[in-house]
Amino acid sequence: MITDSLGQCFKPMVNVQRIVSLVPSTTETLCALGLESKVVGITRYCVHPPHLLSTKSTIGGTKQVNWKSLEHINPEIAIGNKEENTPAIFDGLKKRNIPYFVAFPQTLEEAKLDIYKLGELFGVHQTANEICQSITSQLSQLNPLKNTFTYAYLIWRKPWMAVNHNTFIDSMLSQIGGINICSELAARYPTLSLEKLMSLNPDVIFLSSEPYAFNDTHVDELKMAGFRQPIIHISGEYCSWHGVRIKEALNYLQALKSTQIMSTQS
Repeated sequence: MITDSLGQCFKPMVNVQRIVSLVPSTTETLCALGLESKVVGITRYCVHPPHLLSTKSTIGGTKQVNWKSLEHINPEIAIGNKEENTPAIFDGLKKRNIPYFVAFPQTLEEAKLDIYKLGELFGVHQTANEICQSITSQLSQLNPLKNTFTYAYLIWRKPWMAVNHNTFIDSMLSQIGGINICSELAARYPTLSLEKLMSLNPDVIFLSSEPYAFNDTHVDELKMAGFRQPIIHISGEYCSWHGVRIKEALNYLQALKSTQIMSTQS
């Protein structure tokens, strides 16, 4: 039996032909697992692989589902995420007797386990194992204890919001030696005043590309508030998307550290 983050148990569904993905990173992973032909519905945010938006049915967003569109494609199972999607979506799937498998990885190891589970669920465990082995190999080549740095990773403005240690983002940045100065704050996504952020004094401030679209005016705003640390735009896809994107993300983060973060501290 395969257990999801809600404690639901599933038998392998090797013969399933109609999958709906409610999470962009999961859509990309299902395709990497060789299941693209079985994916019949995606959200409008499922931009990888890019051709899917023109070849698959779009059933709304990650927070709101177009139920008519979903019912029209008659899925056999939906794949979601406990944080990306809402309880109302899961209730709607249950009401329509559509099984839903829900992930919620907060660490890189949990994300690898989710890839394994998708492989077991849909009978593509060999491909899943190969993806996870590739990730493990990349991790073995990193040296996160060398040249560590502290950071604040901002995801929102008005109010300014960061991430704490109970997040996949925190786990990913730790792979390159990142130490989260908001790690022990109580909320997963703590609200910060600029005064509080300044008092925490991180080596680097990251401005994520999602969910808030930070731009250079926000860099200027922070500098005008008195910040002298490096303020770096960072890809939210590479920091927060679990699944097969981890392989590209580790290369991206290592390069970012080598070319930007450490060079600003030397």
